Amino acid sequence: MPRRKNINPQAVANLDSLIGEQGLSLQKFADSLERRGYSTSAQNVHRYLRGENEMPASFAQEVARVYGVNASWLLGLSPYRTPVDESAARLAEFQADKKRRRILFELMAQMNGWKVEPRPDVAAPATPSGDAFDMTESATIAFDFYESIQRGDERHDLDRIDFDKFVSKVLAYFDFEISHR
Repeated sequence: MPRRKNINPQAVANLDSLIGEQGLSLQKFADSLERRGYSTSAQNVHRYLRGENEMPASFAQEVARVYGVNASWLLGLSPYRTPVDESAARLAEFQADKKRRRILFELMAQMNGWKVEPRPDVAAPATPSGDAFDMTESATIAFDFYESIQRGDERHDLDRIDFDKFVSKVLAYFDFEISHR
């Protein structure tokens, strides 16, 4: 008895969804790939949709290229349908992490009685129409948050590496305290 391959049901659902959204028959879908140089048949696509055959990565990559989706989404390995969706999600995750790190830094500074000095405002350049560029926190994510910390007469200037090391220590401290109570 032949061994059945591990078919990812999400991959089958994603391929079915994509073909349905395009409004194409299996033959026309296969033909659209053939026109771009990828040799497949409607019968092969039908086998992928029925879960009889595992979808090859080369097929997923070609479908991704032709239809503008992520190959990893098509294979059921990623929740992000398009590269734009993935980039937006990763940026939002990065911004949330940066905000969390800033809050922890401020909390630790308050707990230790430190005076923190924010970086001086950067002058917002003007656009050709005369409007200023958006210099809100979300738009200036690349700028550092703090220039220095000070406790009493002791002052320590921070660079990006110092800030990241300090926040990592704070995160480790809070993770330890939370997990060992």
